[in-house]
Amino acid sequence: MYEGRNFEGEEDVAVWSKTRSCACFECGDPIVYTEEVFLLSVMRTRITGNGLVYDNIVVDDMSDLLYEPILFCVGCWETVSEELAEQMADAPPITDDYSIIDCVCCGSSIRTDEVLGVCTFGEVHLSRRAPNGIHEDVFENVDANPIAICLGCLNTINQAVTLLWGDDEDCPVLIQQQDECLEGIYARCWRAGCCADADICGGCK
Repeated sequence: MYEGRNFEGEEDVAVWSKTRSCACFECGDPIVYTEEVFLLSVMRTRITGNGLVYDNIVVDDMSDLLYEPILFCVGCWETVSEELAEQMADAPPITDDYSIIDCVCCGSSIRTDEVLGVCTFGEVHLSRRAPNGIHEDVFENVDANPIAICLGCLNTINQAVTLLWGDDEDCPVLIQQQDECLEGIYARCWRAGCCADADICGGCK
């Protein structure tokens, strides 16, 4: 499980685990232990006394994650990043006075309590402990500075680069802040206080 945490100054912390065999989501190649990988999670920003924290987004306040974290080998993540950069090359950044962090791809501002993609560089290891008698594969981050991906770019990945969440390429899941449409996501219409204002995004009504 990916825990909400402040990454600054932390290394070799297990933040994700799974009991099934590990493989790259994109190419399907097995991930071997100590192999360098990227883990992409959908999370939410929060500011605490210790700085910026990323929190899980769970289903109905339960422990189940709303969006399953995605594991990539280094080569596949680099390809996804390059294709995303091409898709967003002509999109101007959406800046904001209340920004706490910027998207590494498009430069758009990300506010506190906003949904975003958090991509962390690390390695897969076999868990040292087995409380249920089963050793799990665990992800250990080795980079204190994860990659922040704004909600617009995250949906661009899922819509135009590779389907990460959803069962049908013709109808990919929208990763939403609230209940906005795709146009509203790109316009950040929730910041204007109305996610159903057709004058803002043209598609929510």
